[in-house]
Amino acid sequence: MVFAVKMFDKIKIDDSVVTLLVHLVNGIWDTLAIGIFNPDVALFAQIKRIVVIGIFAFLSSLVVWAVLKN
Repeated sequence: MVFAVKMFDKIKIDDSVVTLLVHLVNGIWDTLAIGIFNPDVALFAQIKRIVVIGIFAFLSSLVVWAVLKN
């Protein structure tokens, strides 16, 4: 969290209640930690899950914003 706060401040993303940091950064870390600390789970599979979920969230957000804009 400490490094993420500094990174978000550096790229000037204002997250006054720290929700983006908590949910995004910790969600990614939790997913990676499963692959790192559990020998039964492949790390690459966890990375692939992070990318797929990120793409889904991005595309879903685009659709919602497009509907709200009209």
